[in-house]
Amino acid sequence: MLKVLAIGSAIIVIVLVIGRMNYHPDKAFDARFDAARDGCAKWIGKEYGNGQPAIMQDAWSKNRRLVFQMSVPDTATKSTLYLCVVDTERGTMIKPSAFDQSWNR
Repeated sequence: MLKVLAIGSAIIVIVLVIGRMNYHPDKAFDARFDAARDGCAKWIGKEYGNGQPAIMQDAWSKNRRLVFQMSVPDTATKSTLYLCVVDTERGTMIKPSAFDQSWNR
């Protein structure tokens, strides 16, 4: 009886491990996230970073949009942060003004 339980448990563990290796919750979301992040990096870098891509410091979701906090180096030791808000459903991207705090966490 113990042998059957041990074999059954081992089979269940193997199935779960193999299934978990192929499991990904939402590959489409990851693709949209990556495209939005890369778009923000290029746009913010072009507008504010002398053509160098900006670096993502943080990201979150708010009001069904992706919000990226992008960093543009000013000097070797100083950077300026910009927010980039992406609506993946509409395909739009905005940089809120410094006075618009509605996109902050």
